[in-house]
Amino acid sequence: MQLLGVTVPPVSRFVESMYLGRAWLPFGRERLAGASTLLVTFPRLRAGVTRPSFGLRRHLEGVHAHRLYLGADEHKFIGPRGRLDGLATAVELLSCETEELAVPRDQVVCLGTSMSGVLALLTGLAHGAGRIVVGGAPFRVGTSLHRFLESEKPWTGKKKGWSPELIELARGENGEDPVEFLDRMIFEAAAACASPCRIDALTSPQDFTAPSAHEFAAFAAPIPHLEVVVHEREFARHGEVGDAFFPFFRSLISPAVPA
Repeated sequence: MQLLGVTVPPVSRFVESMYLGRAWLPFGRERLAGASTLLVTFPRLRAGVTRPSFGLRRHLEGVHAHRLYLGADEHKFIGPRGRLDGLATAVELLSCETEELAVPRDQVVCLGTSMSGVLALLTGLAHGAGRIVVGGAPFRVGTSLHRFLESEKPWTGKKKGWSPELIELARGENGEDPVEFLDRMIFEAAAACASPCRIDALTSPQDFTAPSAHEFAAFAAPIPHLEVVVHEREFARHGEVGDAFFPFFRSLISPAVPA
């Protein structure tokens, strides 16, 4: 699959709005004249409703593709009670956008780092996107969030991100273990995916997400329509994955960039 062609045409339209499905989901979009590919970005997860990551626009400059910037609902795609209302809404919105733009599914590219990479994987696999590119994504989500909780120093009174909130949002009505629920999400989404998809996962030998990336690649290997490639680059700690990710992303599309 040729990922993208690039030129630098003017943006034909930029819109920021809200979409109502099973949840209220903030989003923004840019439509480029003549583009046939759609890039989909995902937010960092914070307290309350999370706005789309419009700061990523600078990293995508020059790429001739439509862009859909997704935010997160108040329950972070996961809740309430593990119902995945935000995820279902994101998939619905993405389907509406591709239909309106007449972009085929194999030209939809979902991308993100860390937890936004998790959202890219879940949404892309559920939608049937042709390509998903992630950096430092914790494929065993629950174990990774629980790891943050265990590393906290209780006397500081500080949280490690929003790990406690995310774990509680995954706790089902029947008391299902939320860590196990979160750990299964991406693997179950891959098993249920019925269309061809290539997943490029960037990690580092020092990153705690590396073992789960390789585990996921081994899990997906027998699935005929999934291709998972793990790319290792040296970055010292998980928080630096963003610095490595966009040069990596650009390296994937460079064959399609005219000289």
